[in-house]
Amino acid sequence: MGPRREQPPSTGRLPGLGLLGCCLVVATVMAGCSPGMSNETVKPTYVIYAQKQIPEGQLLDVGIQIFETPETDAGDPEDQGYNPEIKEAESHYIPVHLKNTLQMTGHWGAVRVTPVKADSVDVSVKGEIVESNGSRLVVQVEVEDASGARWFSREYEAEANDASYVDNIKGLEDPYQDFYNAVSNDMLGHKQRLNPADIRNIRRISQLKFATDVAPDKFKDYLRQNGQGVYAVSRLPSDDDPMMQRVLRVREREYMFIDTVNEYYSDFYDEMWEPYRNWRISYLEEDKAKRELERKATTRKLLGVAAIAAAIAYEVLGGDSRSTTLRDVMVLGGAYSFKTGMDASSDARIHADALRELGESFGTEIAPVVMEVEGQTVELDGSAQEQYQQWRRLLREMFVVETGFTAGSEPPEVPSTLPYSPSR
Repeated sequence: MGPRREQPPSTGRLPGLGLLGCCLVVATVMAGCSPGMSNETVKPTYVIYAQKQIPEGQLLDVGIQIFETPETDAGDPEDQGYNPEIKEAESHYIPVHLKNTLQMTGHWGAVRVTPVKADSVDVSVKGEIVESNGSRLVVQVEVEDASGARWFSREYEAEANDASYVDNIKGLEDPYQDFYNAVSNDMLGHKQRLNPADIRNIRRISQLKFATDVAPDKFKDYLRQNGQGVYAVSRLPSDDDPMMQRVLRVREREYMFIDTVNEYYSDFYDEMWEPYRNWRISYLEEDKAKRELERKATTRKLLGVAAIAAAIAYEVLGGDSRSTTLRDVMVLGGAYSFKTGMDASSDARIHADALRELGESFGTEIAPVVMEVEGQTVELDGSAQEQYQQWRRLLREMFVVETGFTAGSEPPEVPSTLPYSPSR
């Protein structure tokens, strides 16, 4: 079972799927490549699968960057009920699940999660987690192709309830699956507006951008860039250009490294699934209890203030001595209602504390994974970006050693701890 398939509106939701009407996704939709954005409500969404195999030459490779987690104000983590450790884990979890969703549609080539933006991919996806917990998900997503043309930039808002957590399947069906389906369908919608020549052009540009990074003096004149930062092909190397063939082999080595990193991300995702799901369910329960207590507290305090105010007004308006007892009862009753309202507010704060404790507990369950890269042990626990940049520098050095071609400047010194030495 995978993400929900596209169905005609009249058929309703497919039976047996885990998100039967559980999430409502609200997306701010931007038309085409226009920089402006508008709001649009997206109903529970079926993902669109390819109905036939797409020729390899018409497939675009996708790179999904680890999502950003912007700094929040001091009070925000407490209010939202999660801590920075969870946000860091989510920045890896969401791209991996989006990768799974895209891969299953059959509309794309290789889909990989990358530590940073990679020039070697045809389509780049980046995101920013604005808010995420057990009941609400807000993510800003931007997609552009290798030419630098922006496909869209949209903010997706999703809400979950108890039903969202029924029949979830690791790797296939997330409580916020409609969000992933919506992103997948939006990307497909733009891709379908491209003709075969457009797709071939994007693939060429991604190759030439990588070649320019590896050997700038050789390939810098093959691309031009306009004032908006969009690339176009100036000229193409011959089909049998030996330098380009070597560049493509180096590119395959980069893919091998990224694939190794993706194994780590997938393992991290698998380990994260159960504790993350439990944390979100607990957050949802705690959040509901907290909101109910806050509602009761507000009602009691208002009733208490009203009772006290009524007693005072009764006295001012000349209540006789026989009504003293009634007045006192009104004052005492109002004071009691106000006090119980304050007590309920205190209980709500206790629930907020429990949410923080859940977050801290969750953070301790997610541990870094140590992996092997070319015989060297590498721990990718937040330094994956640095490892990737070191690997790119190493690829340039490998290119110089293998070809004897001197690039525009000597490659940066490569740390001896890297899992490859050109002297091997």
